Amino acid sequence: MTKKLFLFLQLLLVINYSNAQTTETFETESNNSTTFTDNGLAFSITSQLGGPFDVQGLYPGTGWSGTANDHRYIDNDSYAAFNRPTQFTISSSGAAPFTLKSIWLFLSTDGLVLQPSGSVTITGRLGGVDKFTAIATSGFNNSMSVNNGFTFINMATFGGTDNSGISIDQYVITTSNNINYVCLDAMRWQQGASAISSTTKTNVTCYGGSNGTASVTAGGAVSYDWTPGNPSGDGTASVTGLTAGNWTCTVTFSGGSTSSAVITIGQPSAPVDATLSQTNILCYGASTGSASVTAFGGTGSYSYYWSNGATGPSITGLPAGIYSVVIFDGNNCTSFKNFNITQPSEFTATTSQNNVSCYGSNNGSATVSPSGGVGSYTYLWSNGATGSSATGLAPGNYSVTIRDANNCSLSKNFSITQPQALVASTYQENVLTYGGTTGAASVTPSGGAGGYSYLWSTGATGQSIAGVAAGNYSVTITDASNCSIIKNFAIMGPVLFVKQGANGSGSSWSDASGNLQAMINLATAGMQVWVAGGTYQPQANTSYSMKEGVKIYGGFPASGLPVMENRNYSIYATVLEGNNNRVINNDGNWLTNAAVLDGFTILGGTTGENGAGMKNSGSYPYIANCIFKSNNALNWGGGIFNNGAGSTMLVNCLFYNNLAGGGGASFDNLGTTTQYINCTVTKNHSGQSIFNRRRDR
Repeated sequence: MTKKLFLFLQLLLVINYSNAQTTETFETESNNSTTFTDNGLAFSITSQLGGPFDVQGLYPGTGWSGTANDHRYIDNDSYAAFNRPTQFTISSSGAAPFTLKSIWLFLSTDGLVLQPSGSVTITGRLGGVDKFTAIATSGFNNSMSVNNGFTFINMATFGGTDNSGISIDQYVITTSNNINYVCLDAMRWQQGASAISSTTKTNVTCYGGSNGTASVTAGGAVSYDWTPGNPSGDGTASVTGLTAGNWTCTVTFSGGSTSSAVITIGQPSAPVDATLSQTNILCYGASTGSASVTAFGGTGSYSYYWSNGATGPSITGLPAGIYSVVIFDGNNCTSFKNFNITQPSEFTATTSQNNVSCYGSNNGSATVSPSGGVGSYTYLWSNGATGSSATGLAPGNYSVTIRDANNCSLSKNFSITQPQALVASTYQENVLTYGGTTGAASVTPSGGAGGYSYLWSTGATGQSIAGVAAGNYSVTITDASNCSIIKNFAIMGPVLFVKQGANGSGSSWSDASGNLQAMINLATAGMQVWVAGGTYQPQANTSYSMKEGVKIYGGFPASGLPVMENRNYSIYATVLEGNNNRVINNDGNWLTNAAVLDGFTILGGTTGENGAGMKNSGSYPYIANCIFKSNNALNWGGGIFNNGAGSTMLVNCLFYNNLAGGGGASFDNLGTTTQYINCTVTKNHSGQSIFNRRRDR
């Protein structure tokens, strides 16, 4: 306790002795010197404005010692300038403290005209700190006959305040701009007590560090002793490398006295630290991780530098990996923090698939087996399926999106294929005679998986069948993958059968077709088409067309299995009716008399040109037992129009109630030699019943 009290008293700078007052008249100083010494203490002169100021010794008798003229003083001779203020400083060596009692000042313009007004400011400082400032603006000597022109400045009264007892280590004299030349003489001062005048320190910047500093200012000091230990700089006024705590400096002065000061080196209350938070990656390979620090301790004003170059308290968009951050506080103290951003194992899936077994089937399947990620998988296929497998697939491309518990997704694609189509070309031979059994059929398969087998509707198991009657037959062809196709045959006899409303193949009355034109097209030269009684129309806006070498017979009963002997076109009228067009159009068919139409009523044909019932241009068929009735042509040939070389045969035909704008129920154009045998032309509405054009008109 006694030691602490002693140190405290020393820190209060208690002074136990003083020195006598002395006056410096500069008589022993060198001309132009900026230093002087009085009573063992050196002083320096520094200039700020209107200088430099130094010792003047060139003008004897121009100074003032306080009682008489003297020869040396401080001035700014040769540097005074009009309207320029002055300022200079006198400082003690080693910042030794002293008190300023009085000075004599000569105050004039640059032309040495004494200036009774203006301002003079004297500022006293100790350790760089202003201790007093005194200002006067009047009371200055304006007569050279008084005190050689000098004004007495008494620090006990100057500026209205007693500053004569304040310890300083320098004083500054400043004049206004109308006082341009200043002389200072007879400086009366007193050396201050030997004590530590000031202390400075720098605290430790980082908690636990050792970069504190301390220094003392003591005028007249001989030695310095710092405790505890021997810090760097011990024995001088300043020490460095200090840790936080109390440091004592004991100063010994030239008179043998000592003074001590305790300097407390501080540090931040806590080291720089931080709480950590991080977000790991949900999906393998993503860059969704983040890391964040919340700094505390140190001296605040934190800054950050991350290993990826970021400079904020948080970083985002991180892939998996190791990251670090250096946190700096306001004193540039640091804290290092590390993060390990993790991710789930890689989300993968194996795939398997079964392709379609038979061309055009939909028995393909696809399966995925996921692994990795975060389990609990869900599935969504491109066809809407939601399981790990999709079945019943037709050939094509499919995809599935698999998601784990973190909603991470993985897509897999499948291409379900199918074998080459199983196809077969067919060949058949029709029955040559009515009721015969000379028909045959065969298939030549290709594609599929090979290894073909056959099963005919007759029970046969070969590639072909022979010796069959006219009728419908089928064969099932099966390949090695058990894929199959069916081929159908309609073995025709020499006759094709047409019955109103039927929809068969036309191979027999029992399997009759209802499409007359289709049977005409199917028939080959030498074949016949038998048509049961009824009314038949071509498709709208079209016409029937005959075929060379094919004989078409109407007038068969619509029931039973009639033969030629049962035909009666008068009783079983077979009507070919127009459907917004002429009934029959043989233009360009190049028919001869081998093309036969026998036993039909040709009714209701219309055309905006020639031949409403039938038009034969370049054709000359054989027409027998036919009635041309109520047909209407805008130009020529209401019933029939024949054109071009050749001889159309008309046998036992009736032309009745036909209309032609130009003429002719039957019209034979140039070059035509139509033969009419036992035909009747009556009640037609034309210019002529039969119009034969033999030459141009």
